[in-house]
Amino acid sequence: MEGLECGGVVALQNAVWVDAYDTVMRRTILERIDPATSKVTNLITATTNQTFDFAADAHGVRTWYPGVGIYCADPVIDQYVGAFASSGVAGVAVGAGAVWRANPDSGELLRIMPTA
Repeated sequence: MEGLECGGVVALQNAVWVDAYDTVMRRTILERIDPATSKVTNLITATTNQTFDFAADAHGVRTWYPGVGIYCADPVIDQYVGAFASSGVAGVAVGAGAVWRANPDSGELLRIMPTA
């Protein structure tokens, strides 16, 4: 799509999520693309105007904003529904029933159990 700069991609069985910066509207968005049709099916406006690291699974999308924390986006209602304040994070991952975040300064790997 014209005016979008891709920040990252996560591919799942039934969805492809893209983190993109809209240079026209000057906002960052998460797009869910149906891999069968290549059509955008969900659009979630991010809480920041910068691209970010993110991870996704069947329950939602987790985004990490440097210096702020980890946010949960619900693809059913196309909104952010929760947050976990955390500093020193180097990234976010989803797997084994949890959200994971790493802290490169302390060498810590924290397992965050999602509520949804």
